[in-house]
Amino acid sequence: MKNRSDGKAPVKKPGSRRAPRAESQDETSLGSAAIRHSGYISTFILLISTLLIYDLIVSTSENVDFEALKADLRTSVYNQSDSVRVITERLDQIQKQDHAVDVICFIGSTGVGKTFTANILKKHFSPFTYELRTPLRNEEIFSTIKRNYFKHNLLIIDDLTLEDVDNLVLFVKSVPQDVRVLVVCIFNIQETDSLLNHRISYDHVDKIVDKLNLAEISYTAAKFHEFTEDQVRGWVLKQLEIKGVDKQFHSKIVQTVVGNQNVRYNGLKGLNSKILLEL
Repeated sequence: MKNRSDGKAPVKKPGSRRAPRAESQDETSLGSAAIRHSGYISTFILLISTLLIYDLIVSTSENVDFEALKADLRTSVYNQSDSVRVITERLDQIQKQDHAVDVICFIGSTGVGKTFTANILKKHFSPFTYELRTPLRNEEIFSTIKRNYFKHNLLIIDDLTLEDVDNLVLFVKSVPQDVRVLVVCIFNIQETDSLLNHRISYDHVDKIVDKLNLAEISYTAAKFHEFTEDQVRGWVLKQLEIKGVDKQFHSKIVQTVVGNQNVRYNGLKGLNSKILLEL
């Protein structure tokens, strides 16, 4: 190799500077994929966080509008003002409690509005409502209630008699105490023998109450009275007005419907179907 003797610095030829290494197509694709993957993860985390917050808000929010429920009871339950007052006063207490097991017993004969009143409660507690029949089984129900820890739950037990009180007490005492549960117990004090003879056992009211007192459970008893024939007629007239039936037909329909009803032992039971047959 010859040495330069003229002392001049070598001249770089145009375009002789080394260009930066271009990224390969594979590297570009990997980078884009990483960015997209990172975006997916962020979106997924945001979605999960939103769902968790929404679930927390929903699970801790009140599921019963107690004021609407009490107003519904006062306007819809027919001629049972004393029972409605007892029930609404108990609901006032339930509304203020965080977690407790409350018991309300509806006691009365057939056709006096016990089940109708329970259905109003059911409508307002929905979907956290459960209906039981004797004999009482509780494992599955209690497991469900525990999952609804922040909600007001409603248990309705229908067709109870004096003989069921002991089992009822055991059931109530086994209900988890750290949840919000209203247990509505519907007692029918009317007895019917094999010959379809009816008898209203008024003494059972006191016996039921005495047994519950001895059991030392917290409860409220709402006693439903029987209706007179005039009260039944008034109820039928009210239904005809609600249905918009022409007043000129009221008297005849009332006479037909009530005339075929054993008011003392059947109360209002079955009257709605009889009204529809006349329309």
